[in-house]
Amino acid sequence: MIEFGHLSHPGTLKVCNESTYTGNGQLGFWMILDGIGGEGCGEVAANAARESLQKSLRMGQSIEDAIRTADQAVCAVPKSKSNLRGTSAIILQRDEATQSLNLGWVGATRAFGINAKGEWVELTVPDAATPTSIRTMALGVTDAARLHVAQVSFNAANYSRILISSDAVVPLVGTPRATEILKDRECSAQEMVDTLAFEALENDIEESFSVIVLKL
Repeated sequence: MIEFGHLSHPGTLKVCNESTYTGNGQLGFWMILDGIGGEGCGEVAANAARESLQKSLRMGQSIEDAIRTADQAVCAVPKSKSNLRGTSAIILQRDEATQSLNLGWVGATRAFGINAKGEWVELTVPDAATPTSIRTMALGVTDAARLHVAQVSFNAANYSRILISSDAVVPLVGTPRATEILKDRECSAQEMVDTLAFEALENDIEESFSVIVLKL
């Protein structure tokens, strides 16, 4: 089973945490949802998407189908006309048969890896066919016909660490420092997560955020 660490925090300005996550090492999937819409909206959307995604993945749905089902679940949550309610979503799933890792995302949540050469790599880089507006899309907000699920697959053996995080974490910590944290052989996955979160908070991360680190 893959060792992984995890944490979610409301940030320095908010009481309500609009970010949520889940990880299941036995079933081999990890996800982060960052809600938008403010208190009473963003966290509701993120939680609804999380529950839907977990159910869909356990049933064997593909990442794209699971995300589209979650979009329907978020849209079905009652809301007033004045409230915007949505969430970004990112899922990392391990394919035991091929030993590959499959990544799918909508919105600004990001994933990075440390490859076999010890180099930092951003994994959430859209290909040429991906709309430039991909980072502004959200479940429950973007029209279903326009909702684009970006995806990439890679060999797990080519990476020693995978980081999934809310959009603001790495820019605040800095890529050089984040690389140093992930490459520390003495740290557990949870210690890496705790350090990243502490340093993001030290740099006044205002929005809710979540962090997951996998040691492969």
